Formats: sequence, C-alpha cells, structure tokens
Amino acid sequence: MVYLVRLEQKVESFALQTRLIILFFQVIFNAVIPDHDAEVFNPPTSPTHNQTAVDSILDIGVGGLRRWDAVYFIHVAEHGYIYENAVAFFPLYPVMVGKIADVFYCFSFAGQIMSKLNLCLIIGVALNVYFFTKAASTLFHLGVQVLKDERLAYKAALLFCITPASIFMTAPYSECLFTYLFFSGLLAFASGDTMKAAFWFGLSGTTRSNGLVAIGFILFRRAKGFMSSMQQATKARFETMIEKGMMMASMTHLYLTPAIVAVVLCAGPFCLYQYYIYRIFCLSNDADLPNHLVRYGRSQNYKLVSDAPSPWCSQLLPLSYSYIQKHHWGVGFLQYYELKQVPNFLLATPMLVLSVCACVYYYRLNTDCCHRLGMVQEGQTDKKTDLQKGNFGFKNTRLFIYVGHLVFMTVFGIFFVHIQIMTRLLASTSPVIYWFAARLITERTYHDNFSSNQYNIFSPQRVQRIEKGANLQQAQKGNLLIDQISDFWKQSTNTKLVLFYFMFYFVVGTAAFANFLPWT
Repeated sequence: MVYLVRLEQKVESFALQTRLIILFFQVIFNAVIPDHDAEVFNPPTSPTHNQTAVDSILDIGVGGLRRWDAVYFIHVAEHGYIYENAVAFFPLYPVMVGKIADVFYCFSFAGQIMSKLNLCLIIGVALNVYFFTKAASTLFHLGVQVLKDERLAYKAALLFCITPASIFMTAPYSECLFTYLFFSGLLAFASGDTMKAAFWFGLSGTTRSNGLVAIGFILFRRAKGFMSSMQQATKARFETMIEKGMMMASMTHLYLTPAIVAVVLCAGPFCLYQYYIYRIFCLSNDADLPNHLVRYGRSQNYKLVSDAPSPWCSQLLPLSYSYIQKHHWGVGFLQYYELKQVPNFLLATPMLVLSVCACVYYYRLNTDCCHRLGMVQEGQTDKKTDLQKGNFGFKNTRLFIYVGHLVFMTVFGIFFVHIQIMTRLLASTSPVIYWFAARLITERTYHDNFSSNQYNIFSPQRVQRIEKGANLQQAQKGNLLIDQISDFWKQSTNTKLVLFYFMFYFVVGTAAFANFLPWT
C-alpha cells in the first residue's frame, strides 16, 4: 500500500506545518495585542529562581501558550496536585511532562539556564506537536478502516490539521494526547481487537474524563455479537430444554466475561487516579508545600492538600471528580444557562450545528439501521452504487456507533458542561466531525455544470487519483485541501462555510487564547 503511505506522509507533514504556523501566530499576536487580565488561576513562580535571558526569550516565543487551563497543566507538571481544584485536570499528560522535565532538570544544564516552569512549557508543547501528527495519521487510518474509502479519510485527516480547536492542540492542554489515545482505541476497535482498544481507552480515561464514554463502544460490540449468536441459537433445534439452556449459558459466558475484562481495562486507570487523589487529600495531611504556593492558595481560598479533608472524602463512594466539578467549576444540569453566557453559546454554535447535521445526515441515509440501534449485520458495500448516489462512506452500519457516540457527547455537552468547551470537546473526541466536514466540502465544489469537479473525490474522474501527482512528489508540498482553500471564492456555499469556520477559529482562536481573551 505504497499509495497510502504517501498519503499518510502528506497528512503528517501538513499536521506539522500547521503546528508551526500556530506557534508563529501566537508569537505575533502575543506581541502586538495587550494581555487581558482574566483574573484566573496563575500561581507565582519560584522565588529562588532568577529570571535568565533564556527565560525572557521563552516568554516571548511560547509565553502565549501558557494561558487558561494550560496554567493548571503546567502547575501540576511542576508541583503535582497541591490545590483541590486542580484535581479536575487528569494526570497522564502533566505527569508525562513533569517526569521528562525532571530528567532534563537533573541530568543536564537546563536548570541553570531556564526555570522549570518554562522547561515544562517547552516539553508540553513539543509533546503536543508530536501527538498531533500521530493523531492526524491515526485518524486517516481509522477513516480508511471504518469508511472503507481512503479518499474521504484523507480529506478528513487534512481537515483535522486545521481543526477549529487547533490552539488547544498546540498549547499544553491534554486534548492532543487524549485525541491520539482515543483515536488509537477507535482504530483498534474498528480492526476487531477489543482488548487492545480497551487498553487505549483506559489510557485516554487518565487523560480526560470523557475517555470513560468509550466503554459504550465495548458494550455495543459485545451486545451486537451476543444478539447475533442468540438469533442463530433460537433457530437451532435442541432435543431437550437442558441442552438449550446450556447453550444459552455458554454464549452468555462467552460474551460477558470478555466484556467485563474490557470494561475493567477501560475504567481501571480512572479508578486508580480517583484512589490516588483520595489518598493524598483525605488520608494524608503532612505534605511539605512550597511557602509561595501556600500563600497564593490561602489568598485565593483554595483547598490545599495539607488542609482538613473535604466533604467528598466522607461520602460512601468518595469520588473527587463529581464533587470538584460541581463545587469548584459549577458544572451541572443547565447550570450554564445564564444570559451572560450568550457569547459562549454563540462560540460553540458552529460546532454544535456541524455535529447535529452530521447525525441527521447519517440518520437519513441509514434510517433502518438507526431504528434497530445498529443491531444489524454489516453487508457488502456496493462501491459503484454508492459512488453514483454520492453517499459513499456514510451509508454503512459500521458508522452507527461512532455517530451514536457523537450524539451522546453533543447532548451531554449542551446540558451539563461549560458550553464554550464544546468546540474542543467534540473536535478532540469525534472523528465523525471531520468525516462529515470532508463530505460537505467534496459534494459540489464548483458551480460549473459543464466541467468535472476536480476536488470532488467521489467523481468518476477522481476515483483513481486522490492527490495531484505534483503534490505527491514531496510530502512538504501542497495538498488537495490547500488547493481548495486557494480557490475559496469558487467553492459552493456549504464549502465556503466549512472552510471559513475552520480557518477563522484556527486564526482568531490563536489570537484570543494567546492574550487571555475568552477562548477556552
């Protein structure tokens, strides 16, 4: 599959190029736009470290990426969990950054030329650039596996490289690592390896809490397999009811045991993290904390790890996550529905519209499958018919569980979470967003009815060629998406809207985030 390897190289190259563009943009925007005083979490640096020339350079070069939640992640990477409100930021990403920083700090001269905070910042950004390229590549392979169409998969992966959540995929947030882990789990799931998928999902659950939703994929597959086997068993003839009962019990054991093991793999790491937080915040009060962080915590009325246990410690099931989300972050059913939050609802609207349209589009093409909750056998794909109908890639039962996952995340997000995070929440967890966006911008790209559509990957003229030969010669050269953006004014209305949305959030999101403006 040399052709696919070339396309994968194009995707990874474009992903790296867009990360470098984001880094360049944040330097410019951070320099020319004054920072907004957001009055958010921003603990002081260590008083024992003197500002060096390298620190000053890094403040200019990557300082615009240490904003909003990135401050929390860098703080946890540098100091661990000192404040209770920081527990909402799951450990895998900041611990990874912190351990790598410790190695550099102890076994190199890094500690002499820069602060540990800046070292963690550089490492966090570098890791995100790496994981972003791997996530883009994984999305490409996932699309090929699920949609059975490398053309649509390629276009979707290119769109992922300019995702509306781009700034969050570069700044030291956990979204990038989560996306790579979650997409890797989905790829293993699509390939039929449930246990491997559960392993990746478990890791994603220690990166962001929504990784737990992946349990639905595991249960869906086991339920679908069980239902199919039961239907076949009911058609079989048994001499006695005992034989039939033994057969039913055997099938139940065959599907239930692996499901339990997979669910434990998915949820186990999350439970271990909750237990760790319980240990340090509820059972231990002898922490030796830096004085400057204690003073800052007291000034902000934060609960410190050395303080008396919080109420959640005495609950029957002492889970810190739900308590902290409710009491520290105000997360709950309809808690964000206030008049002052209208701008944040507008900020999330394009992603919500894209999500709803994707779900409706799939339902219209797969009505029977949806009515049966995906419990149908996957038939053979009639590629020629699908090509003629213009719905190739979306008219298949394999996609049902991915769309179902998007429906759940959208509905849950609308009613329960801070609405402004919906852009990065859905952009980092649902491949359907990119598959549908790719489908939109390749349906009718030109209005010229007398010539073939050179960007329409479904047209017969394009079926044997995905990317231009000149673009394939070198991975660093242009690609189909760049060519389409260059011809922006010749595109259809739908295509213009999708491309404008992706590019606008790519640029404006970087400018707002880099200056502590409301873009979280």
